[in-house]
Amino acid sequence: MSASAILKLQRSGFTQEQVEALAEFMDTQAASKADLEAVAHRLETKITDVRNELKADIAEARTETKAGLAETKADLKAEMAAVRVDVIRWVVGLRPRRRKSAIFISRPARRSLTPTTSR
Repeated sequence: MSASAILKLQRSGFTQEQVEALAEFMDTQAASKADLEAVAHRLETKITDVRNELKADIAEARTETKAGLAETKADLKAEMAAVRVDVIRWVVGLRPRRRKSAIFISRPARRSLTPTTSR
């Protein structure tokens, strides 16, 4: 506790014992500038560590996402090629091959080209 603070307390009616008790309490309980600087340094270090971990996690997630997208793209290209072959076979009049995961396009029933009258 500063000397000016002690004088202010004494002028406002505090006894010498009260001022000393308050000064002792402040010395033991209040944080010094050095204490605050040490805490600030520890917090900065922790923030830096968390930031670095977060950057690493983001980079890993980005890599996994790109790999997953590349795999999906390859699967879609293969599926589209298979469907393209089936469509060509269907247009030519051949029966499409049956595949487990592909979309099966069946040939629609032939309709007459003459208009029908509705009843």
